[in-house]
Amino acid sequence: MKHKLTATEVKNFKAPKLYNDGGGLYLKVAKSESKSWIFRYRDRVTAKLRDMGLGAFPLVGLAGARTSAEAQRKILLDYGDPITERNRKRAELQAEASESKSFDQAAEACIEAHSPGWKNPKHVQQWRITLKT
Repeated sequence: MKHKLTATEVKNFKAPKLYNDGGGLYLKVAKSESKSWIFRYRDRVTAKLRDMGLGAFPLVGLAGARTSAEAQRKILLDYGDPITERNRKRAELQAEASESKSFDQAAEACIEAHSPGWKNPKHVQQWRITLKT
C-alpha cells in the first residue's frame, strides 16, 4: 500500500525513527528532529538492503519524494540499480562541466569570431578590456 503518510503528519513527526509511506519510501527522523527522505530497496545482485537519500525535508516535500521514489522504482523494473544510475548521471554532468569553456576562453572566441567585421583595431582592444573587467 502506497501513500500512507499525509503532509501534516510529515510536518509534525518528531520521534526519531523511519516512517513508511509505502513503495520503499521512508521519512527518516533523526534525534535532532531533522528529517530526510530515504528510498529503500534490495540489491538484485547482493540481496542487501540499500538506502538511497532523496533529499531533506522540507526542501523536498512529500509529493517530490513520492515522484522521486516512483522514478527509482522504474529503474528497478528495468533491472537497473538506482544508486549506480544516479552516480553515472553525476559523472556525466561532471565530465560535461570539465569540457565546457571558461568565461575567458568563451570571450576570446567571441572576439576572434567578430573582430574581422570591426573596422577599427582599437575595438578589439576595447572589447578585451571590457570583458576582462
